[in-house]
Amino acid sequence: MSVVSEYLKFLGNKTEEEVVEAVLKLAKRAGFHNIEEIDSLSKGDRVYYRRGNFLALAVIGDGDEGRIVVSHVDAPRIDLKPRPFVEMDGYVYLKTHYYGGIKPYQWIGVPLEIRGKVVTVDGEEYSVSIPTVITDFAPHLDRNWGDKKVSEAFDPEKLEPIVALGTKDGVLEKIKDEFGVEEADFLSADLKLVPRIQPEIFGAHRELIMAYGHDDRSCVFSSARAIMDADYHGGISVALFVDREETGSTTEGSAASRVVDHFLITLLRKLGKGGDFTSLLDFYARSRVISADVTAGYDPLYGDLYDKENAPKLGNGVVVSRYSGTGGKYYGSEASAGYVAWIRRVLEENEVPYQSGTLGKVGTAGGGTVATYFAVRGADVVDMGPAVLSMHSPVEVMAGADLESAYRAYRHFYEWVD
Repeated sequence: MSVVSEYLKFLGNKTEEEVVEAVLKLAKRAGFHNIEEIDSLSKGDRVYYRRGNFLALAVIGDGDEGRIVVSHVDAPRIDLKPRPFVEMDGYVYLKTHYYGGIKPYQWIGVPLEIRGKVVTVDGEEYSVSIPTVITDFAPHLDRNWGDKKVSEAFDPEKLEPIVALGTKDGVLEKIKDEFGVEEADFLSADLKLVPRIQPEIFGAHRELIMAYGHDDRSCVFSSARAIMDADYHGGISVALFVDREETGSTTEGSAASRVVDHFLITLLRKLGKGGDFTSLLDFYARSRVISADVTAGYDPLYGDLYDKENAPKLGNGVVVSRYSGTGGKYYGSEASAGYVAWIRRVLEENEVPYQSGTLGKVGTAGGGTVATYFAVRGADVVDMGPAVLSMHSPVEVMAGADLESAYRAYRHFYEWVD
């Protein structure tokens, strides 16, 4: 099966937990074992470590240089509030809080589903998958709606999906009868609104993929496949799959979390290469890192938002972004010229299509990635991933060729020998 075909199946996983479960399942099939059940490691060993929505894979190769590819499992969406049910004039809705950077209007009138789980006080878990939609008013009802600012016309507090006709009490009673779940149990629920849309290949040459979650599941999938498929590992190969990138990397499973350091210290200790903070810093200093994340591809319909000469285009290969940040490069990282030259050599000698790219115009665009958190740890790091159109919308677009380019780039990164 081709990389693209497998990726389409992988996109059926629409929450962080589902994505992590899917990668872990693939890893176990590929011979990865729980590092916590192994006393010592040696060349050829394949291990994994999981904590919540954080997952790490590692393959012990030749040498002690780290080769680390980091991608994030979360994607922009809409979350349910702890007390979600609200009744209005015979309709029952759910109150929400959007997650990550979205344009609220893009999520209205789109098929959605409530997906995730509810955990009761006694530890029982109930999986949820319920179709719904956030409704919009008819254009006949307000001829002046087009005169409003987007921020005024689409109130984030009104991103409330309809779930039933009747009363709130009636809905809660039905939920209790069928599942034994009380209203209070929604405080310990992890429920998300995600697009109920299947990924599709389209285009005159079937060259494009439309789907929810290319950011960043395209990099999760391609980097996972890369570490599993690599024929040779030039150093200690690591694939990290982190959570909460879209909201600042501030939880226990994020790139900024000490869970990353904990895993690597455990890895070094079981390899007999130390296992204290000093050995960890030494490992970062001799590591090369790729922040595997997508970037905004050039869209001629909105050409005035881009620096055209530096904007990446779909179909031209994986994008190497030397720096990120906003304005005067604030809140971003920047790879050294020498490291970028090394990356170029890996790509060019293996004939991997690639392009350079920056994110929009200076002063009006910008954003960051997890690269920052590895730069401050002392590692060489650069951003590299496919270009995407309609980023953070319910349906993003990317080129199949760029997915294949990313997969090959990450795989050769693991295999390369200086």
